Amino acid sequence: MTREEDTEKKKIDGEQAAKSSAKVSVIVPVYHVEKYLPACLDSILGQTFHDFELILINDGGSEEDTAICKRYAAGDSRIKYIEQENKGLSGARNAGLSQAAGEWILFCDSDDWIELNTIEKCIKTAESANADMVIFGVSFSVGAAEYGTNQPLPEGVYDPETVLGELASLRLMPNAWNKFMRKKLIEDVEFPLGEHWEDVAVIHIPISRADRIYIIDDNLYHYLQRQDAITKVDMQNGSIVKWRFVQYSKRYDFLKRNYPENAALIEAAKPSVLKNGLKYAAYCLKISKDKEEYRKTRRTIMSGEFDSGAVSGKLKAVLFVFRYAPHVFRLSAERILRS
Repeated sequence: MTREEDTEKKKIDGEQAAKSSAKVSVIVPVYHVEKYLPACLDSILGQTFHDFELILINDGGSEEDTAICKRYAAGDSRIKYIEQENKGLSGARNAGLSQAAGEWILFCDSDDWIELNTIEKCIKTAESANADMVIFGVSFSVGAAEYGTNQPLPEGVYDPETVLGELASLRLMPNAWNKFMRKKLIEDVEFPLGEHWEDVAVIHIPISRADRIYIIDDNLYHYLQRQDAITKVDMQNGSIVKWRFVQYSKRYDFLKRNYPENAALIEAAKPSVLKNGLKYAAYCLKISKDKEEYRKTRRTIMSGEFDSGAVSGKLKAVLFVFRYAPHVFRLSAERILRS
């Protein structure tokens, strides 16, 4: 081995050692985001906290995506670059988790960006509060406008059941990307392949495993609302109601299995299942024309299991029509979908 080769090997070994000992793993799936990716990567690589690895998963992205990823990876040894055939957001996140070496996990979508002190603030907060998870606020960018969210609880430390209650009642955002968590909470969790609203299907699992959760009132994450985003397309074609019903149902089943004694928590999860079950039934009648899915959804709703909980008067009225006047429900399906 020549001196130059030995020097290069030591450099590579050093970079790999730095990556393997990183305190934080930031996971970024990439798919046709060439317009937005540089801003996302710059916001991560410019963090005031430096001890992290950035795992870039090129999930069958464009040539421009690939060129950007390779350029950034060549310029910063903290980047771990992975290419794979398109498996969707869930498949990309799962691949990132399988490669994560950090003690902490942070997700970031490739068309969004984070404040430059995000990791530093989360690390300091977690360590000072002895927390397993830090949840922070989000700012939404719509064109030139930006508006922030309000956290459902005052800043401070909470137990998982309190946080799950806010999640079940839809006061807490269900997304993975505003939750900074210990890897042990999520390393064996798999985001469901081929499904949308995949965060809703799994985020309750790491929350339930945490001993202490700290909620920060600051909006550290910036979410770009794109017209061509998957969730936006789902909203426009109506299929979002299917995924809401599917994923809220999964969460409800999880809470029933794991917190059978916490009646308030289970009751808090019922209205979201009922509301989106009724909307999905309307979707099956009006949009998809899927009779089997309609019958299956009707059986679920007709069980009576979701009649209780914090169900609004308006929702009770729709349920009454669905149960006792299905022909009227069918005629009103389009209006129900818009409600």
